[in-house]
Amino acid sequence: MVEPRIKSVQCISPAGLHEMSYKEWGDENNPKVLVCVHGVTRVSDDFDKLARALCGHYRVVCPDVVGRGRSGKLANPELYRVPQYVSDMVTLVARVSAVPNTSIDWFGTSMGGLIGMALASLPHNPIRKLVLNDIGPCLDAAALQRIGDYIGQELSFPDFDKAASFVREVSLSFGEHSDDEWHKLASDVLREEEGGQWVRHYDMGLAQPFRSSTPETVKADERMLWAAYDAIRCPTLLVRGEHSDLLSRETAQEMTRRGPKATLVEIPNVGHAPTFLHDDQIAIAKQFLIGPADLLKETMEITRLHVGKRLSEVAVYNDTVYLAGQIADDTSADIVGQTREVLAHVDRLLTEAGSDKTCILMCQIYISDMANFPRMNEVWDEWVAQGHTPPRATVEAKLANPACLVEIVVTAGKR
Repeated sequence: MVEPRIKSVQCISPAGLHEMSYKEWGDENNPKVLVCVHGVTRVSDDFDKLARALCGHYRVVCPDVVGRGRSGKLANPELYRVPQYVSDMVTLVARVSAVPNTSIDWFGTSMGGLIGMALASLPHNPIRKLVLNDIGPCLDAAALQRIGDYIGQELSFPDFDKAASFVREVSLSFGEHSDDEWHKLASDVLREEEGGQWVRHYDMGLAQPFRSSTPETVKADERMLWAAYDAIRCPTLLVRGEHSDLLSRETAQEMTRRGPKATLVEIPNVGHAPTFLHDDQIAIAKQFLIGPADLLKETMEITRLHVGKRLSEVAVYNDTVYLAGQIADDTSADIVGQTREVLAHVDRLLTEAGSDKTCILMCQIYISDMANFPRMNEVWDEWVAQGHTPPRATVEAKLANPACLVEIVVTAGKR
């Protein structure tokens, strides 16, 4: 399975320096960058499934906004506001733009959308395409006060299950999810303290700007957000949960007529906000960000890994992964040692290609002596994923290197 790299960048506020952590998925030299920014009390881990789905096309960068997750805190909690977040994102974009000809697309959920909206409104901004997930320029003073009260509650729980139940209860507007998905949505935003208590993984100071807001400041902020939205010139997708209480249908319709004249997609049976954990939601983002022509091109292109003069170790075409015959480097080992090494090669190459052993479609095994068949099978049986055992053929054959006892060829689908 594709895994991210955890990195950080140093940012500055009027109160001093702080670290912002981010996850980076895909080829670190890919100039096509997608920045994904989470909601007010969420974290970068929210985008794990979306990032895995898009990291073949993009280098996907998912920050923990300051005060959340792996990132540091601000010395002055009054600075937990959109202008500071935009400043931090400019620093992050500068870091990830070190690759020549970098392009930046943006996916922002709730607060992450406000940050993207503000950044995309600036002259000479780098954003090429913008996705706003269940957020718009209209603000509600009572809702903001309620959010501040919720964020500032210093709650602790005696065990993970009780903490996870709380997160699930307050997040029901996300819509239907499996138990495993709810477990991840909870574990991403919880941490265990030294005393064994479980708490939410953010700085309680986040609540301060919400509590200090007034109806007058909210109206002023709303005017600035509409001005920012009207200044956006890049293609924009607006996603709304059908039952959202933060983005009204009236505001969403107004956003299709003003500024970038966003394309509106409404997701049924969801409130605030769609999680983009499900394939149908991911497909919406993929269609807008990559486009049907590029999706078709990606599907039809052949990708080769570890290309040599005579052969490539891997070829990927139309979401199918083809491995060259794998042999052991240590040919002094017996059949058990060589089989284990060969299967380790298979694991490594499948992971690089975005697959794993649960996705194997066909396996061909060439063995130099069928007397070794039972012991080779012992290693295979320990390794193969139960419930995902693939079609397989084993043939006794004279291998190119007489010291090689086994060679394995695998074809697999991508995850």
